[in-house]
Order: sequence, then C-alpha cells, then structure tokens
Amino acid sequence: MPEGGITTRGPRTTLTPATVRTTPPATYRISVRDFEALFSIGVYDYERGRRQRVRVSVDITLDEPPPGFADDLCEVLSYEHVVEHLRALAAGEHVALLETLAHMVIDRCFDDRRVRHVAVSIDKLDAFHDVEAVGVTIERGTRV
Repeated sequence: MPEGGITTRGPRTTLTPATVRTTPPATYRISVRDFEALFSIGVYDYERGRRQRVRVSVDITLDEPPPGFADDLCEVLSYEHVVEHLRALAAGEHVALLETLAHMVIDRCFDDRRVRHVAVSIDKLDAFHDVEAVGVTIERGTRV
C-alpha cells in the first residue's frame, strides 16, 4: 500500500485549473442608502468650524450564514451598527478629505470577520451652487 494508506486503480487523472471546479462561498449584501447628516469636513479654511451636508451610502458583502442558522440578530451584521457608526462620525472631529471619511467607514465594516467587500459612496451636497453633489466611491475587498 502506498504512503498515506490510499490505493488507486485505473488511469491517472491530472487535475488542472480547467478541471477543478470551485464553488464560490455564498454571500449576501446589506446596504445603508443615502444617510444624510452634517459633517465637519473639507480642506479649506472656510470649511473648518462649519458643518456641511454629506450623504453616505454603504454596501457590504458578507459570508452568508450557514443553512439552519438561528433567526437571531447576532447571527448577522446589523445595519443598525453601520448607521450608529455613521452618526458617530458625523458628530466627531473634523476630517479633511471625503476619501479619509470613506476609509474610516470601510475600516469599521471590516472589523467584522464575515465581511468580504465594502463599497462606500460619499457626496458633499452643497460644495457648489450649480452642482447637485460632488463625491467619491471607494471599494475594498478581501478573502475573495
């Protein structure tokens, strides 16, 4: 008997990437759309000391709970926690860049090990009188 106690019979099959099929892990998404609040944000002196209307949307892709999971909030990522974090950021310290704010949101989402991908869109709603909004979208993914 060969090492490991396994015997084989018949023709030998070589597995290549074309012959190996992998099933991607099951995922689901939660979203917080169009959260709007006053943030202390901006790079210019006139933006310090005054809050500006900012709109934030967050899409989070997570590992799906296993079949038969308990019908219990602690089995999933609660969007309420995302909203609470956005509220805390709005009430917090001054941030210069929308990009920095987006990364702060993304970093918090990845505190949950089930998170695979996060997309955050942030818009300043009053930056220019002749533009509805200016903003950024940043995405980050892991464990794909």
